[in-house]
Amino acid sequence: MSPTERLYLAAGDPRGAMALRIVVEGRGLPDRALLEAALARAAGSCPGSRLVRDGATWVAAGPPPRVRLAPAVTAGPARRGERPGCELVVVRGADPDRTSLVFSASHAVMDGHGALTWVREVFRALRGEDPRPAHGRHTDQDVLRAHAARAR
Repeated sequence: MSPTERLYLAAGDPRGAMALRIVVEGRGLPDRALLEAALARAAGSCPGSRLVRDGATWVAAGPPPRVRLAPAVTAGPARRGERPGCELVVVRGADPDRTSLVFSASHAVMDGHGALTWVREVFRALRGEDPRPAHGRHTDQDVLRAHAARAR
């Protein structure tokens, strides 16, 4: 586990201030089973969405991100004590036809680019398009080492 990952984990609530959120607003709501299937397929091409800790190592051995329904017009409170990971929160608006899909990813398991890649994969799955796997294994430490090597 890198020092940066330890910092994010030490910051506290993985669903609170240290979580990345991408909100997609629209009309209607995809069927829950379709959302769950899309999350499962996207988890296959974005293994970072299934990261769990195995001691001091991250492994892509967790379940696919879950779908959680939030009360209307609110994303709900942060839930301290949950493990870092990813989830999709469905928030119905005051107008019953308006829905927001809130993709949440702990910053300990994904950066902003990774989160956006994951969201794109979920929508590719919903549209029935072929996945574009994101199986990179580089960490922030790899990037820093490469940068240091170039600077020498």
